[in-house]
Amino acid sequence: MSSPAVLSLLRVSTIYIVAVFFGWLFSLLHVPLPWMIGPLLFTAALSIYGVDTAVPWITRHMGQVVVAGSVGLAFTPAILIVLVEQAVPMVLAAITTLIAGFLTAAIMRRMMEVDPITASLSCVPLGPMEAAHLAEQYGVPPAPVAFVQTLRIALTVTLIPPILVWLDPSHPDLTRALSGANWQLGAVLTLLSSTVGVFVFRLLRVSNPTFLGALSGSGVAMLAGLPVSAVPYVMIAGGQVLLGVWLGAGFKRDLLEKARTFIPAASVATILLLASCASVATVLSWWTGLRWDAMVLATAPGSVTEMALTAKILNADPALVTSFHVVRIFMLIPFAPVIFAVVRRLAGHGRVAPPPPP
Repeated sequence: MSSPAVLSLLRVSTIYIVAVFFGWLFSLLHVPLPWMIGPLLFTAALSIYGVDTAVPWITRHMGQVVVAGSVGLAFTPAILIVLVEQAVPMVLAAITTLIAGFLTAAIMRRMMEVDPITASLSCVPLGPMEAAHLAEQYGVPPAPVAFVQTLRIALTVTLIPPILVWLDPSHPDLTRALSGANWQLGAVLTLLSSTVGVFVFRLLRVSNPTFLGALSGSGVAMLAGLPVSAVPYVMIAGGQVLLGVWLGAGFKRDLLEKARTFIPAASVATILLLASCASVATVLSWWTGLRWDAMVLATAPGSVTEMALTAKILNADPALVTSFHVVRIFMLIPFAPVIFAVVRRLAGHGRVAPPPPP
């Protein structure tokens, strides 16, 4: 093995070892999602300081398969009835979240000089890569857009779970909530069915195939009556570490330098978007009679993996929460190019054809 490869292996290994330590430290402090938030904050600090925190892209997918496979076990025949009953609220939640994103973009434009495309791509809940790709298609700088999208995901993960727990001290210990499962054949079958689901969704070119495929794979296995069982907590914690490091590594120093004048407005806009979605959750909870904390997780602007895991450990209908996010993903991501083509036209940039899908 060449010297650069050895150094890269040592660097990545050290990042994960220290990230695990921060996860353990945050678990001692009883922080919700400790194995994700601790590594996220640690890696983000390193990355902002200028340390190379790049990790193999496959680590994110590995974390998603473990977490999504665990969440998929919540899809029982009984929950399917609830999902059908809540189809209308799910669609309305997706629409109102989109509207909240555009309203937040309008507020961002009032706070600083920024074109409507950049503001909209920054505030509407998309993935950082998808939003940056659309920014390039429309000729606006992708770096600020990617930064705000990454900031939104990080704040969603680090703020919503702790706030929900602190508002209701009766919630169980979040570390113990998933720690009962042990290694058995059912856990292996869960991971196997999740992996098969990922490959199927990739072949079908479904958006976010790693999470949705793994979720569907274990969910179908559960509904089919196969002897699947919960994944051991050590693997779920490991999945959180992988996701936390990946999210933290997104805060590149050069990205922050390019978006320096953008940061105050972006931070305010992100907080306003979170507050708007929480308001939507309150209305939906009143209308449907569903738990308020479940609706907050369901309408959170993105971070479906983390919100689904939080719902699972809070016993807040993880299948329902995931379904709200899935509906929004399938309503928004495939039609994002068309939506932003309309935004560009309304903003006075002329009539243009939507860009090809990423």
